[in-house]
Amino acid sequence: MFGKRDTDVLVVGAGPVGLLTALQLEKRGVRVEIYDKDWRTAAHSYGLALHGHSLALLDEVGVLPELLEEGRKVLRMEFHDADGKKAEIDFSRLGGDYPFVLALAQSAIEDSLENRLREKHIPVHWNHRVQTLADDGTRVLVDVAKLDKVSTGYPVARMEWEVTGTVRVRASYVAGADGYHSLARRALDIDFADRGGLESFAVFEFEMTEDPGDAARVYLHDHGTDVFWPMKDGRCRWNFHVDSVGEDRVPSLEELHRLLKTRAPGFPLPEKLYWSSFVMFDRRVAESYGRGRIRLAGDAAHLTGPVGAQSMNVGLDEACDLAERLAGIIRDDAPSELLDTYGEARRADWLDILGETGAPKPGAECSEWVASRAGGILPCVPASGADLDALLGQLGLAAVRTQAGV
Repeated sequence: MFGKRDTDVLVVGAGPVGLLTALQLEKRGVRVEIYDKDWRTAAHSYGLALHGHSLALLDEVGVLPELLEEGRKVLRMEFHDADGKKAEIDFSRLGGDYPFVLALAQSAIEDSLENRLREKHIPVHWNHRVQTLADDGTRVLVDVAKLDKVSTGYPVARMEWEVTGTVRVRASYVAGADGYHSLARRALDIDFADRGGLESFAVFEFEMTEDPGDAARVYLHDHGTDVFWPMKDGRCRWNFHVDSVGEDRVPSLEELHRLLKTRAPGFPLPEKLYWSSFVMFDRRVAESYGRGRIRLAGDAAHLTGPVGAQSMNVGLDEACDLAERLAGIIRDDAPSELLDTYGEARRADWLDILGETGAPKPGAECSEWVASRAGGILPCVPASGADLDALLGQLGLAAVRTQAGV
């Protein structure tokens, strides 16, 4: 038996992009509900760095002060090879209110956004899996299954998730921010083709006894790209590009030591490992950001590697953009074509970020080292839009852009 609800916008997915979409809609007076199939935010998530533009967006919804307390300001990014540092970008030269990148765990971002929603009396419906979406031209009918843990098995009991109830939500629009396996994208049969193959990384979060400094470090090797991020209170993270991920195991402290000795010689060997994991990343962009009353944002529409933290940060900008357009349509009778231009602009921006409209072009002041690695540097720079162009310019690179992006 179905319960029934009505809302202006139903948000699928309670990661950073979905949570910010909901907050931006509430800020504009739009009724919103948010559903996620998981039971809480991720404990160990791979998102790490907030770009300066993202910090401004998060300030708009009142969560930035606590995030600044949780994170570490990263002022520079260095580019290395086995012989040492070869180039550097300085975030302070971007100007503005937030001339730095903030390094902190994605879970801290999610917790702050959810707490802000709770203050606005908007609960996240955890353990609620969206089952079907049906756009009839005037609204979207959404069937949602409520999941609960139940004890099964005899004589040894075990806990499993089962459907214990259902609800039908009638929404004017749906914002699909439900990640790689997006039901919203699959419901529309939108192609999400591979644009570069899987990249495998060994991720280590650990403690350093000495000050790690204020710079992120990118190491460009023949095998791929590695990145180091300093975090707060001595915590740090390394992402090492590896040939394949381990099966049913996690990378050890000994493996971290081995990788450091071969990839970043001279880097201090940590004594304490907080957590580690193998993870794979795709490079993808959806053929469309949705149609009709169902639209996509964040990892539901695009993916890339972790080094420049581009996917989450551009997703946050998409959340604000989509929320503003939906509010204009719902509250101010703006034309629905706003959603089509949203998708066209965002997809064009991702083709730029993925280098499909051309690699950055070396200028007269570009070093030979940077020029020979321009295509590899592009996905490493933690920025998008005009900020990405400006930071590439510090390296002597002129980006080839469609001018349709952020």
